[in-house]
Amino acid sequence: MTKLKGESILKRETGAFHKGKPITVELHPSFIVLKTKNSRTGYILRYDAAVEAAMKIGAIQKRTEKHDLKNGQVSQYGEVT
Repeated sequence: MTKLKGESILKRETGAFHKGKPITVELHPSFIVLKTKNSRTGYILRYDAAVEAAMKIGAIQKRTEKHDLKNGQVSQYGEVT
């Protein structure tokens, strides 16, 4: 894996779209910039904040699955969880 160091920036176009425009990412050593292609406005997201948000979402999903299992409810995929 290549480490991002100093002032190195990696720019890529993703396969994801927002309102019909491809989403581009700029990977910086400590944050990511998200924007739509040919847009001047970018949104900065720190890596540590992204990981923390993902962990919170995972914990909520796990808690919901446990609650559904306890109550015998069916998941969004049609499975009894």
